[in-house]
Amino acid sequence: MREPKHLSLKFPILGLNRNWAKREQPENTTIDCENVRGYDYDDRSRGGQRPGMSAYSSALAASTKIQVLGSLVTVPINAASSTNLGVRSLNIYGVCGGKLYAIPERGAGGAASTPTSPTRNGDYLFSPNSPYIGRANNLGFAYLCDGRAAIKYDPDSSVIRNWVNDTVDNGSGTFPQANDSGHTAVSTTRRERTSGVATFTTATHSLAVGDTVTVTAMTDATFNGTWIVTTVPSTTTFTCYQEDSSYAAEGDVGDGADVGGSVQRIRLPRLCVNWRGRIVCAGLPGADAHNWFMSATGDPTDWDYSPATILETQAVAGNSSNAGKIGEVVQTLIPFNDDIMLFGSESSIWQLTGDPMVGGRFDLITDVTGMTFGTPWCKDDNGAVYFFGSRGHVYRVSTSNSGGQIDNLTASRMPSEFENINLDTFRVELVWNDDAQGVHVIIIPLSGTADNVSYFYSARLDAWFKDKFGQTRSPTCTHTIDGDAPDDRYGLLGQEDGIIRYFNEDSKSDNGVAISSYVYLGPFRVEEGQVPFLLSELQATLAKDSDDVSFRVYIGNSCEDASNISGSLILQTFGRIKLQSGGFLALQGSTSESHTDIFSGDFSATRSIVHYPRKRGYAAYVKLFNNNDAESWSIETLRAKLLVILTSLRRQRT
Repeated sequence: MREPKHLSLKFPILGLNRNWAKREQPENTTIDCENVRGYDYDDRSRGGQRPGMSAYSSALAASTKIQVLGSLVTVPINAASSTNLGVRSLNIYGVCGGKLYAIPERGAGGAASTPTSPTRNGDYLFSPNSPYIGRANNLGFAYLCDGRAAIKYDPDSSVIRNWVNDTVDNGSGTFPQANDSGHTAVSTTRRERTSGVATFTTATHSLAVGDTVTVTAMTDATFNGTWIVTTVPSTTTFTCYQEDSSYAAEGDVGDGADVGGSVQRIRLPRLCVNWRGRIVCAGLPGADAHNWFMSATGDPTDWDYSPATILETQAVAGNSSNAGKIGEVVQTLIPFNDDIMLFGSESSIWQLTGDPMVGGRFDLITDVTGMTFGTPWCKDDNGAVYFFGSRGHVYRVSTSNSGGQIDNLTASRMPSEFENINLDTFRVELVWNDDAQGVHVIIIPLSGTADNVSYFYSARLDAWFKDKFGQTRSPTCTHTIDGDAPDDRYGLLGQEDGIIRYFNEDSKSDNGVAISSYVYLGPFRVEEGQVPFLLSELQATLAKDSDDVSFRVYIGNSCEDASNISGSLILQTFGRIKLQSGGFLALQGSTSESHTDIFSGDFSATRSIVHYPRKRGYAAYVKLFNNNDAESWSIETLRAKLLVILTSLRRQRT
């Protein structure tokens, strides 16, 4: 005799959870999923395929990874009109292949914009291989540094300047720097200048594109100063430029001998942020790896720590203040709010409360975890900070905690996913998504291309979902913009192929590439214990406007067996099913052992037809999936009918 049991299986809107025995899988969670969300394309909490991506811009440089993205708001020169307030202009910029590009906002109808080249873009500004470039905005200018070069970008005039020289010419003090202990100064023998670009002939050197060098003791003193290396034709020559007008005004200088000149490579900060109107830098090598540097308030070219008159707004550094240095290497800087700045180090996190020129001091928040290098953090729209910790977990610090209590968001659900990331060969960035109300955790390979996995945390559902992009679409950097238009407020992804993309709620593909999405529902079984059942019927109700979704049923001796989809074999003997190694069999006109699904089919839009698997087991999963281009799906519910086997129930399985 068989007793019917009806189950209503809903999409696991609470996402991934791999912290429990398969038998005890928490309700509304899944053992595995990819490219799905708890909120669907109609922003309803019922589950389905994630939004696709659209191109925000054409390629900055073809097949060249984007190294950093940023934006800043300036006041437009054009006057307001009856249809335009004229109060803000969003300026987006990016570095790709070592060069800086200005990226206009999207065109009419969301058309991808075309990047343009600011002044001096014909020369490299950074090394094309630089794995991380820090950025900060202050008073309408963007400041960028990668440890080897530092620039100032003016989007209104479309001009780039050497930040170090800008400090010399227009500021005071010395820009944070250190001589490169791995580089021996080399002597120069010849030099010339054409259109502001200088060519040096030297003894054998080890300089590379994007290095910053100081040149001293030249016979022609106009060649002395700080230069960024733009090309390296050979190991005895290199070319540089200085952006400053004073050097351009000196005119061309023909090829000439220069005995006694010296060239020394210097190292610069790798980290920079804006806090309380100051640019804060860190990331120098050697003894200064524990140090931090703050410019004067409102003046990123003023680095004078000992002015004639002491001011609250003057420049200050760790080694020149009562606050002191950080005990460990500084890995990241987070401007938490106007009163608090967080310093993430290798195995601890420190809170600077108050401006260090008015008694600000450091307090230890935790020595259980530190933070990874770069920008492994983002803020949500309430000011809470999410960050990737040095021990391989994602944490949240809310504004109500005053920078104190830290909540681990992954340990109880995905204990190994992030712990297995090699932080020497991968970098992690976080970006907030206003539309989806969640955080993208982007795992970036430092070299080569990778078909890498990233993750999305839904703050509304407190749920994790796995994402995957194509090999040439691997994200390489992130940035959140807040344009005037409602659909211009989202996270941008700079990608491996040189194109900027964004998640578009109306897109069903990743900019022309099919999204391969799937999710496992289950396990479902008879709650009374190890009781066999016959899976008699399956029927799904899809959302309105949903495309079709395919399904496969996996069944086994136990929840563990059913989830082991690597494949075995089901044998039919003497009228009952014998399961070997939790075996599976495809029944689509084939009995090949290479198949792992026991029953397959498609659910159509709205209410599908009823499918009749009529397969026996002790536990089962249903996999929903769609691999088709320009399609997206969402599901309301999945109904299953089980026939509980009561007769011959206790017969021993062979």
